Amino acid sequence: MFRCIATLLLAGCLLASARSAFAGGVPELMSSSSGGVSVTRWGDENPVKEIAKSVVWGAVAGAVLGGAVMLAESDPSLEPVRWGTVIGAFGGLGAGVYFVRMESPAGIFTRRLVLLR
Repeated sequence: MFRCIATLLLAGCLLASARSAFAGGVPELMSSSSGGVSVTRWGDENPVKEIAKSVVWGAVAGAVLGGAVMLAESDPSLEPVRWGTVIGAFGGLGAGVYFVRMESPAGIFTRRLVLLR
């Protein structure tokens, strides 16, 4: 019986505090406004994912070009494929960072730093 009375008393206190909180009207966040938000996205939402994709595709392109050089050489060795993969991966890393950085005028890295403050 004590639990029921205590529960009803606490519920009454919560309702009274909620009524006094909303007595001034609807809060700003709940009111309807005519403002609009325009968000333009180019690419993935996650910049790390986009950079990783660029690195992988750069490495694949470098391996293909290295394979073509390997086939064109007289002595077959895997050095052109190895170096093509490395150069392609670093080229993809540079391209990925560039594309992520150019996503917005302020740049995604700058925006992330501003949000962390």
